[in-house]
Amino acid sequence: MKFLVVIFVVFLCFTRISQLVLAAETSISCGELLKQIVVENDFGSSSGKAVNRGSLEYFENFGEEFVNRVVDKASSADHVMDMGAGNAIFARDLAGQTPGDYGQQPRLQKRILDAIPKVTAISYKTQHPISNFDGFTLLTGRFFEDIPSEELIQSYGEVSVFTDFWGVMAYTKTPHLVLKKVLKIAQNDFIYFLKVSSVRSSLNDSTVLLQNGVEISLVDWFKTIPGLEISMINLESFGEAIAITANNKEFVEIPLLELISINDNVMPPARKFKVVVGKI
Repeated sequence: MKFLVVIFVVFLCFTRISQLVLAAETSISCGELLKQIVVENDFGSSSGKAVNRGSLEYFENFGEEFVNRVVDKASSADHVMDMGAGNAIFARDLAGQTPGDYGQQPRLQKRILDAIPKVTAISYKTQHPISNFDGFTLLTGRFFEDIPSEELIQSYGEVSVFTDFWGVMAYTKTPHLVLKKVLKIAQNDFIYFLKVSSVRSSLNDSTVLLQNGVEISLVDWFKTIPGLEISMINLESFGEAIAITANNKEFVEIPLLELISINDNVMPPARKFKVVVGKI
């Protein structure tokens, strides 16, 4: 009888140990899950359009203020950075070489050489090799947060315009660090165009739990940051975008955030952060 009891106890212990090992092997942190979503993107039909957005989609989703800044008021001294550029269709078009089957938008065709900005495109991976050319640089194979600031501006200097169309800010586990890097590499009179919402999903689905216990959208969290100015771009047919500027980027105080949960049933994923003590 005692022998059977011992065997039973050993069996229970072995079963519990196996369960713990399995849990350790199958569990994944929220941050790793976000990384995995990007790394394992196979460019299937659901994401094909997302990685091939052309100038027209950027113009429609960011509005006339955006077009005025990157086309009508642009110059060769400007440095535009597209954060999360996919196959860099828009970025190459803006830099003066329209890719293959994508016709250049009429407003881009009218530009003179001195009105074409320099463009850096950030894309973790592309469907096919893309060559750099004069005035266009593609940085691939790394996340924006992992690219040294010096490398981001070594070709064309500090950035005057950032575009982020369901790109870096929509997938990052550290929005505060992305914002810090943006400010570090930006010109003083920069503007950061950030896509906020659409019918499909929304950055408003990502939230921030403040220290007072109030939960607000990630977009509203931007509005709480001292030193930033947020302008809403409301386009009835294309959802919302925001334009971020700062009177003096040196005085912007960014709170620290911690990622606490993620819902990857929507794309981009809905993330929940909380504010922790300290600033960066």
